[in-house]
Amino acid sequence: MKTMPNSAALDDVLLALANPVRRRIFEILLGGETRVVEVAAAVAVSPDALEQHLRILEEACLVSRLPAGGGEAVCGNPAPLDIAAAWIEMNRELWSMHIHAPKSLEAGGAPA
Repeated sequence: MKTMPNSAALDDVLLALANPVRRRIFEILLGGETRVVEVAAAVAVSPDALEQHLRILEEACLVSRLPAGGGEAVCGNPAPLDIAAAWIEMNRELWSMHIHAPKSLEAGGAPA
């Protein structure tokens, strides 16, 4: 049987990616290290809002910050997506088993 993914890490990843602005930031960063000012221009949010989005992505370990010639850059880290993928796959398998269960079991009846 597969083990359950770390619940706190899963929550962090799903929360971070639940917001469309953060998903867009993550998509941009998967293209490579990007200066924060370029990310801000691409997603058209205020500096304060961008800071909040980056903090949430950092807490989920989806991005990390780097010094970049008088400014700051960020880069994406897709590794935490494995946690979400494992949870989705496990639940997909459980759902599939539920869908394919004999009708008598679904209705609460005893197995034949």
